[in-house]
Amino acid sequence: MKYIGIDFREIEEKETGIGNYTKSIASELVKQDKSNIYYFIFNRNPIYYKYKTIYSKNKNIKVVAIKSKTKNIFSEFTLQKELDKFKLDIFWTHIWGSIYFMKTPYIITLHDIIGVRNPHFVSFKYRIYNALHLKWTLKGANKIFVPTQAVKDDIIKYLKIKNTKKIKFTGEGVSIPTTYYEGEDILGKYNISKEFFIYIGNSRPHKNIDTLVKSFLEYKKKYKTPVNLVLLGVNKEDIKSANKNIIILENVNNTEKFEILKKALLFITLTFDEGFSLPCIEAAYSKVPIICSDIPVLREVVGDDGAIFVNNVNIEEIVDSMDMIYKNENLRKALIEEALLNIQKYSWKKTAKRVLKYIK
Repeated sequence: MKYIGIDFREIEEKETGIGNYTKSIASELVKQDKSNIYYFIFNRNPIYYKYKTIYSKNKNIKVVAIKSKTKNIFSEFTLQKELDKFKLDIFWTHIWGSIYFMKTPYIITLHDIIGVRNPHFVSFKYRIYNALHLKWTLKGANKIFVPTQAVKDDIIKYLKIKNTKKIKFTGEGVSIPTTYYEGEDILGKYNISKEFFIYIGNSRPHKNIDTLVKSFLEYKKKYKTPVNLVLLGVNKEDIKSANKNIIILENVNNTEKFEILKKALLFITLTFDEGFSLPCIEAAYSKVPIICSDIPVLREVVGDDGAIFVNNVNIEEIVDSMDMIYKNENLRKALIEEALLNIQKYSWKKTAKRVLKYIK
């Protein structure tokens, strides 16, 4: 029997990528493994108390709280002392886990190295972190979990990790709602009165939202098609070109998101860089055809024939791809079938199974 600590300190009331990853994989992990004791390690906050209630009767789960926070320089000096009281055999965290002076064996999940590959997309603070902390953190890790082979290749190329055997592909999954949307007409609720294309994600610089908006406006101008563009998850302040055909939804819950997504004509992302692409997976599961950047990680995720891959700065190519999917029903069906076939390797159940193989 092992004592395994899982870092839950990034879980918040509002869903985040790391938070969703942690709670999804941990939930599946404890279903599959009853032979080890798992410590879910939080800071003391409302989510901690919620989880403490949920798992109060599970004998192999201990929900505990510590003071050390992620992304805090002082936690580099306090985390190990706080973990000592749990006598962990392994501590599984993410790259912001404050483990510079860690003595407990640890595993790191590294979702991407966008800040290393493309430092101009991240803050000066993040660049300093990458320069001083990232390589040290990875060097000391027992294992490095990555969502795609593309991230593994990037780590080897850019970070010069010599022990490549400790870099393990685990994949990720998608959290499909377990209940149907039962509210009012979802499109009416959000004033979506026409057929629409959809983007899901944030508006950080590497997401290339400006090109997406410009491409859509050029598409409308060229083809006069009566469609909207729905931007789900972006900040209105980040959109420079206001237009009545562009609908910005900053906050919707997971059930609403899938209800809107499955009604879209196509999903599009023109991102410059990713470590995975959960929105592409969600679109494929929702049987929505995909247009995306021609970058290795997206070809890996949806398959070479699972999307129309475009040069993400070539507006003319992007516009013509939009029109191609809009007008060609057979193409839409073929893209959906290929993407669905390729994404079968991604699920929380399969990810947990891979993780268990590496931590047992």
